[in-house]
Amino acid sequence: MRLAAAPHDPRSGYSVRGYLSSFFGTADFVALLPYYLDVGMAAYGRPVDFAVLRVLRLFRILQLEHFTEAFTLIDDVFRQCKDTLVATSFLAVIIWVGAAYAFFLTEKGNPNVGGAFDNIPNSLYYTAIFLSGEWGQVDFTLPGKVICCLLVVAGIGLYSIPVGALFDAFGEVLAEQKEEEEKGKGKK
Repeated sequence: MRLAAAPHDPRSGYSVRGYLSSFFGTADFVALLPYYLDVGMAAYGRPVDFAVLRVLRLFRILQLEHFTEAFTLIDDVFRQCKDTLVATSFLAVIIWVGAAYAFFLTEKGNPNVGGAFDNIPNSLYYTAIFLSGEWGQVDFTLPGKVICCLLVVAGIGLYSIPVGALFDAFGEVLAEQKEEEEKGKGKK
């Protein structure tokens, strides 16, 4: 039903493609996927029990936006600051891979870390943990300690940028909503 109405909805950019690529279009798709897989497999004579995939139907909870205004606010906040979130994510990936490579170069062969940085995938794993503020390995060489200090500062910045953007966007969305309510009261 929402797919048929998408060409008339400004929130989806007046297109079916816009709706399908939106948050709620994706939630609809994931929620209905088990049903269509079940019907499709039965049509080909191979009925399979997709009980595990039926858990995906819980994504219908995300469609409560139509009944609750709070979900609409959250959706508007994410839409307003999506560019900042994407740019921060891209920056985080660059820092993550760069720091993992730096750890690989400085800490491979260090017997104190137990081979944790002897290859790039292991370095990526530990660097992701370090970037979030946890320290599973701490017996680094001097260059490794410098990298850790820089990673801590970068991690704080990477976590503060999206938080600040979300709070700023939330304040702007609430202000816009308040203005719309005041305009609506003024017309009556």
